[in-house]
Amino acid sequence: VRRADLDPVEPLLDGDLGGGGGDETGPGTIYDTTSTTSWALAADLPVETLSVTLASDPSFHVGDVLVVRNDTTDAFRVDHRMDAATSGQLDLWPASGFRGLVYLRRVVAIRARTVTFDAPIRYPLRMRDAARVYAAPALLTDVGLESFSIGMTENLTTTGGTEASHDDDYTVAGTTGYEVHASRAIDLERVRDAWIWDVDSFAPAGNTTGTHVLSNGIVLSAGSTRVSVAECDFGRAQYRGGGGNGYLFQLLGNDALLRSCTATEARHGFIINNASSGNVFRDVTIHHSRLTDDSHRFLAHANLYDRVVLDSAWMSAVNRGTTSTGAGFTATQNVFWGTHVLVSHPTASGCAIESAQFGHGYLIGSSAESGVMGRLCPMSFTNSYWASLDPGDPTDTVEGQDSGETLTPRSLHQAQLDLRCARDGLTCAAW
Repeated sequence: VRRADLDPVEPLLDGDLGGGGGDETGPGTIYDTTSTTSWALAADLPVETLSVTLASDPSFHVGDVLVVRNDTTDAFRVDHRMDAATSGQLDLWPASGFRGLVYLRRVVAIRARTVTFDAPIRYPLRMRDAARVYAAPALLTDVGLESFSIGMTENLTTTGGTEASHDDDYTVAGTTGYEVHASRAIDLERVRDAWIWDVDSFAPAGNTTGTHVLSNGIVLSAGSTRVSVAECDFGRAQYRGGGGNGYLFQLLGNDALLRSCTATEARHGFIINNASSGNVFRDVTIHHSRLTDDSHRFLAHANLYDRVVLDSAWMSAVNRGTTSTGAGFTATQNVFWGTHVLVSHPTASGCAIESAQFGHGYLIGSSAESGVMGRLCPMSFTNSYWASLDPGDPTDTVEGQDSGETLTPRSLHQAQLDLRCARDGLTCAAW
């Protein structure tokens, strides 16, 4: 059984593993290159290509799922001004954390050594960075979670003090932060073509703090792809300290669709915590995030934020330097479309979006409630250290501030969906 109405559609964009995913370095993961044959690319790839040419004859078949990737090399860092000589910062994009751009793709055609995939590779891959393909590990497919609630019993090991005073408790034995560190309610790893629909968090009876989840809510780990998460409401993470805690919707994989979901009282409500691409956040609402809802580290690219509603929240995509273990430039070619502000976050100076992406970024259309600002801010300013870093020239494109309700199309994702359905001869309902 498949919920066809929830199938993710890859956007037609030009395009601290923290609490996510567990061990992603051994056999059976998408990063495994020791127990499977790999095929080097015969030529560099441009942006937005469906096909690659290999340096040797393939032995895989149409229908197989492959990993297409590169490595984070010194040359790759230089290209993005993440080397120490250019940036003046040490240990940006460390290979131990940022293991390269990684895409899971199904083979739809093979002609000699040219392989065509079901979705584009969204960023340049170069031979000098060991661009290659190899067989994906075994993946669960066509699975779903539907119509239930999940809650976690609160942990009261630590009480008292301000929330900020406990930010580093995840490293201190005998504290709540240490006890609940990196826990998550739902974790999808090595999953393709799957869905989570109508799943909410709740406060179990007896939780005096109102806790729904101890730390993380839904995690789509690096080995997940083409997952739809719709009409899910998660809230009230008990521990919102450092180390990857308090994230309610965390994306590390690619090509996910999050639609009509709500994140309430998180550290980061909706967060991309890897070099992920092709994700769509459509009609999601963020209530009272402690910090920004952001692309957190390692060049998330070609993602779409479509008609996000902000209630004491804001979004960011900036150069975070050495923060979060060498985050560096966290985004490029991301699009923010038709953002609406209910209440401004006290940190955000009236900005809905704070964006200083590497290369091109797009902030298109904003609106706000009466007496509230919905500024589109193509700069980094909420953290003085980040503001001092490379701003990612050219300045991100800004259009339509305060006129988001007049955008045409109203939803960029819906327009893309309509185009795809027309192309494929399908009748697709408007959302």
